[in-house]
Amino acid sequence: MGADERDAAPEAYRAALRGDLAGLVQAWATLTDAGWRLAGQALVALGQPERAPMPTLDAVTAALPSRGAVEALGSMGRAGLLALDLDAVAGCEARLAGVGTAAASRLQRLLLGQRSALTGDAARASGLAAELQEEARAGEHAVALVEAAILSAFAAMAAGDLTSAIQRARLASRMAQAERLWLSHFTASVILARLRRLGGRPHLAGLIAGACRQAAPPAFDGWCAWEQLFAGVAPEPARRADRLGRAVDAAARMLTTGSLDHAAAVTAALAVSAPHASDWAAAVAATSSRAPVAVDAATAAWLEGDVDEPPPALMGLVAPEWSEDATPVAVGAPGARGRRVLAAPEGYARLTPLGARPARPEAVAAAIVLAGPEGLSREAWFERAYGFAYRPRLHEASFKVVRHQARKLLGEHATVLSEGETRRLEARAAFAVPDPRTRRPLSDVVLRTLASAGECSAREVAERLGVPLRTVQMALRQMTEEGACVAHKDGRRIAYAVEDTTFCALTRA
Repeated sequence: MGADERDAAPEAYRAALRGDLAGLVQAWATLTDAGWRLAGQALVALGQPERAPMPTLDAVTAALPSRGAVEALGSMGRAGLLALDLDAVAGCEARLAGVGTAAASRLQRLLLGQRSALTGDAARASGLAAELQEEARAGEHAVALVEAAILSAFAAMAAGDLTSAIQRARLASRMAQAERLWLSHFTASVILARLRRLGGRPHLAGLIAGACRQAAPPAFDGWCAWEQLFAGVAPEPARRADRLGRAVDAAARMLTTGSLDHAAAVTAALAVSAPHASDWAAAVAATSSRAPVAVDAATAAWLEGDVDEPPPALMGLVAPEWSEDATPVAVGAPGARGRRVLAAPEGYARLTPLGARPARPEAVAAAIVLAGPEGLSREAWFERAYGFAYRPRLHEASFKVVRHQARKLLGEHATVLSEGETRRLEARAAFAVPDPRTRRPLSDVVLRTLASAGECSAREVAERLGVPLRTVQMALRQMTEEGACVAHKDGRRIAYAVEDTTFCALTRA
């Protein structure tokens, strides 16, 4: 806040913005100004909802144009945003637009920018963020500057500029930490968690979201639980039965059981938020054998078998902690084009690997399943399965053996037909074959273990994963050298941990 705004706000309210909610709980009901009393009530309702209900829109509107009532509308809009109640956010925007003060205009544009970022209007969100940042710098408004920085990160994420979004979210998080602004810090944290996940580091997303969920008020619970879920961490039931909380619980049931019973309801609930809807569309498409769901290009390419690296939306769901058999599968059925999904859908026979774990025969079988009715040449089949160019004199003998093993694996479920130079699959029954080409490297699994379990020794990680100790030690040594995790001595024990270089837990006083 600038100097004029600091004079206007009661000391208890200013202190509460920086963590002293206990003082505001004691003071807000005794404030003589009706607007500031409502502002205090709204902030307490966000931070400690058991202490006070959120004021009604009518009550706050009656206290306008007081500065306190303006602040109350800002908190109410934040609550609506976190609950994905964008109608409530728009209602707060409309009231603020009619006030005509600089503070009301700033908060109205902030809410509009946040709502725009959620609905996918990145250009509007970016423009509003730039305006608000410039005004905040000119007026030396610390809180407004941090909030504008968060909006800037949110806008870059909506625009798909991941590198810029991560830089801005990290900056916003550090600014919020420096100013001790708990509400801003938790907002920046959930955005940073999502960005870490989209950047291919779901273990960091789970770490940040889990830590944030432990410290943040219930209003943030749905956002944190959503990021945990898509990072592959089975979240505890949502603490709030708002739109997002209900969606998280239903989504968790679907992903852990494979049942699509509630998919339509979740899709409808998340339609207001482009980021959440995009995640959900990818999850539904990767759970059903024939889900007619529009997904982004990266997810479509993985589902169709054109690429083996999981897309950002699904990376955390490959080998999630709730699944013992976490290898994605290629599914085939009579009259249907093959596709890749996270687990065998109901009614599809999961074929048992020929060895102790899925290997070359399963990769060869999966490649022909995903080739579609067009089929593949022998050379293309090899390259799809093995990941490098086919050289007949070097590879044909061993490839012939593996092709035979793949046909044995498919058994009575499907036949590989030869038509000139083309090989294609003819399915006789619904089946699912593990596709080892999508398996996550050991380093990813180790990092996720450290993120969820906390500090561990190499032996403890090996025991959790059932992997030889020497293999884990080599992986941890390399990841430590690369900076993916940190190590320190605890007596004779060497403990390893993962951490985000920006995020740190900030509790409310």
